[in-house]
Amino acid sequence: MVRQAGIFLFLALLWPLAGLAGQIEAYLDRNPVAEDETVTLTIRATGDTGGTPQIDALRRDFEIVSQAQSSSFQIINGRVSRHREWQFVLAPRHAGTITIPPIPVGDEYSPAIRLKVEPVSSSNTARSMEGFRLELLADTQRPWVGQQVLVTLRLYYRVDFDKGEIGEPEIAEGKGELRPLGKESRYRKDIGGQTWLVYEKRYLLIPEQPGRLQLNPVEFKAVRYPGGGSLFSPSLALPRTLRLHSAPLALDVQPAPPHHGDWLPARSVRLEQNWEGTTNARAGEPVTRTITLTAEGLPANRLPELLRETPTGVRAYPDKPVLDDQEGADGITGVRREQVTYIPEHGGEIHFPEVKIYWWNTKTGREEVASVPGLTLKVTGAPAPATRPAAAATQAPASTPAAERGTDSAPALAAVPDIKAKGPWPWISAALATGWLLTLLAWLRSRKRTGGKAEPASPPSGVPDSSEVKRACRDRDWRRLRNALMAWGRSRWPQDPPHDLYTLGARCGAPLASVLEEINRLEATGEDREWPCKALLEAFRACKKQNAQGNGGTGLPPLYPASGAEGEGRS
Repeated sequence: MVRQAGIFLFLALLWPLAGLAGQIEAYLDRNPVAEDETVTLTIRATGDTGGTPQIDALRRDFEIVSQAQSSSFQIINGRVSRHREWQFVLAPRHAGTITIPPIPVGDEYSPAIRLKVEPVSSSNTARSMEGFRLELLADTQRPWVGQQVLVTLRLYYRVDFDKGEIGEPEIAEGKGELRPLGKESRYRKDIGGQTWLVYEKRYLLIPEQPGRLQLNPVEFKAVRYPGGGSLFSPSLALPRTLRLHSAPLALDVQPAPPHHGDWLPARSVRLEQNWEGTTNARAGEPVTRTITLTAEGLPANRLPELLRETPTGVRAYPDKPVLDDQEGADGITGVRREQVTYIPEHGGEIHFPEVKIYWWNTKTGREEVASVPGLTLKVTGAPAPATRPAAAATQAPASTPAAERGTDSAPALAAVPDIKAKGPWPWISAALATGWLLTLLAWLRSRKRTGGKAEPASPPSGVPDSSEVKRACRDRDWRRLRNALMAWGRSRWPQDPPHDLYTLGARCGAPLASVLEEINRLEATGEDREWPCKALLEAFRACKKQNAQGNGGTGLPPLYPASGAEGEGRS
């Protein structure tokens, strides 16, 4: 009797554990689904299965977006029930019927499930799913090659979500330039009596070859919480990962039709110009032409060169082109600005040609032309000082010398054009060297006519000396320095005074001429560095000493040691 009671008690203890025997279930939250949607696979184990699902077999047909796990116990009428649940969010890799194979969980297997995945129609420009709508649009489906295309990506939503991610469009077929345009925007919009929130981002697409041009679908991912999107919702359901794709965007790019010049497809083109220095134009003085090209619908890096031709009789010093892109509601507007400084080489008429830009109007489908007129410039005089003979400057000391006519803004070396930002110093140096040479030759010819018999005069009292030159150079006072040197020159050669610093430099020799050229360059460019005062003083003192030794008042040694008659015979 006792033995029977023991057996009965043992069986009674085993009875509650019978519910712990392993049992596996598997089900999907919906079936069928679209190719660009996600589906949740739930595997439920009741009892002791002794393991976790092995899901490697799913990766061939699905992308495993996320997974979660939960467990629970129940005791009903003395029976213990244990449950474990695994949820896998799956994104199908292709359309068709996909068989989810049995999933091993410990020693048990889940049943197989057949899932129907429907392909997404490519004819729609927008896709919708559970309060979301995603679209990828273009402002034209048949653009010309090189024409601006505005691509707009919009996400409409009217439910809460978390961890939202949206991709970027990419060129899948064809060739073109694709880049973001402006900043993203957010706003509200009423559609069919419902209020939607809208996220919008725009792109600039420029096709670079005719034919088909296609952009890949853009993907949107988000996590949605049941129960109105609250993390503290009383619902026990796990958050769900959503995945939505836009439709691909395909364009039919048209080839460029027959046209003149560069191919410029744009909504509008404007050409403007500005002149400086054309009033009282003189040889050797700068004339500046600035042309600005503005094209709506084209970036600046696709605009052509404007000032390609240089008229005869001038030297051209172009600035680097200025390129600017301006973004607006209608896309991009490119601006190209070119500026060229011209130096007329001689007097007379110089013709600057008109500038024409042919462009294709994408709104009317016609070729048009933008232009600015040319200019015939009347130039007076000849380049100074190269064509100004030194002998012509011989005049009475009482007349107003060049140095006294100058002002602070017009130094004695004003024949060198002030084009600080242009950098034409190779030309300026050549002009200066030519000026020195021609002045020297003119002076030598004048000396032959006078027989070289001029006697140096003793400098009168009050003539600036080396200390005044030193102070003016140290203070970087060009006008004071020029006046001091010219005053000394007039006192040294009263019968044939130098009319400018070129002549003075030629009479004193290369050292003084060279240092005066360097100081003039520093003054003209505004370069912030010390002037070569030491070299200036040495050259100036050498010139004074040389003239004090009585070389005919010329400041230059005779070309030939023989007599004047013999020298004339050699010339």
